[in-house]
Amino acid sequence: LGSLISNLNKKSTSKPEVIKAVRIYTIGKSPTVSLEAQIEKKGVIKIVAQGSGIVQTIHVSEGDTVRQGQYLVSLSTNYQGGNAPALQAQLAGAQLQNLNDTYDTQKDIISKQRDIATASAENTDQLRQISQKSLDDTKGLLELNQNLLDSLNTSIAQLEQNGDPQNQLPTLQAQQAQLQSGVDQLHNSVRTLEYQTDTNNPPTLLATTQKDITLEQLDIQEKALDLNKKVSSLQYNLALVQESLMHPAAPFAGTVERINVQVGENVSSGTVIATLASSDQTTTAVVRAPEKIASQISRVQPSILHLPDRSISLTPSYVSTVATDGQLYSILYTLPSGITSPTDGEYISVDVPVGVAMTNGLDPYVPLDSVFESQNESTVFLLQNDKAVARKVQLADVYGQYVSVVQGLHDGDQIILDRNVVAGDRVKPIH
Repeated sequence: LGSLISNLNKKSTSKPEVIKAVRIYTIGKSPTVSLEAQIEKKGVIKIVAQGSGIVQTIHVSEGDTVRQGQYLVSLSTNYQGGNAPALQAQLAGAQLQNLNDTYDTQKDIISKQRDIATASAENTDQLRQISQKSLDDTKGLLELNQNLLDSLNTSIAQLEQNGDPQNQLPTLQAQQAQLQSGVDQLHNSVRTLEYQTDTNNPPTLLATTQKDITLEQLDIQEKALDLNKKVSSLQYNLALVQESLMHPAAPFAGTVERINVQVGENVSSGTVIATLASSDQTTTAVVRAPEKIASQISRVQPSILHLPDRSISLTPSYVSTVATDGQLYSILYTLPSGITSPTDGEYISVDVPVGVAMTNGLDPYVPLDSVFESQNESTVFLLQNDKAVARKVQLADVYGQYVSVVQGLHDGDQIILDRNVVAGDRVKPIH
């Protein structure tokens, strides 16, 4: 009663309506997905040992400027400084030098042997022609002796038939024997010469075959000589390559940033010898992302790369058209020159805009924080007529801090990001 009486003279006052300030996300802008990028620096490399050995000499120090091909370190096979690959190179070099010194002489010998084989064949042909002429002469002499023998045989036959009053028969018979012996010898000579001069008989065929065999053998010998020279040259070059493994050198001109070994240290293949930096360096940030993000990454809105000392805005220099790491695609960002950090292999965060600004609202992305999930439905709050209005949505894939909405949103819808509102609240956007 006292409270009622005390309030009789007071004027009623209305409670003021609360208007909440909220952050707005508008459908049609490219959503940002936070991904990791690996730094790849070109122009900064680690020189590693390509073979085993003992560090004998270190030719440079940190900060030295080196030219391409300059020795950084020299290795040896043992602690006394012996270098087996160097000795093998010297041996191969001596063999190659000896072959080069005798190469022309051996070529000349082969050429002369080829001339001898040709001349021998020509000599055999000349002898065959001479034998052919002797055959003609022998045949003429044989014919003459045969005529004499025939005449003598006729005389002896007449004496034996008519009698030999002057006793001439013994003398004629002795002449007959001599002529018969001469005719037989001439017949044998004719047969021999005919055999030797016939080009279809073995003597001529053997001479021709021997010439062909000799020339072919000389061709093989010449090719073997050329091959031996080439093989010796390759063996010498191979030995030089093996020797060069004991002298790691700079692949390009640059600055020695670090020497990782010391004299007397035993290194094996793969041991880091030194770190070398080129004056012309390029730094690339590589983002590996699923195909859907790679195919929808914005080429208009820049991505934000969060470096250790700053954040920079860049558009991708290249997006791979095929998967490069398993099922992931590569998105490449080329950092401006002059940026020294981060280091090679380090990971940085990149905010990647997905989609194209002013899209048609089909399958848009919204921040996960703006979605209210229940057991049966997903809801977002929209800004409509300065009030928070709830709308049911159907969700799909999640990418980083964003989720794809396949049904329930349209172009121009303003999503309320703050979670301190309920349906019907008066709200105003924060600009």
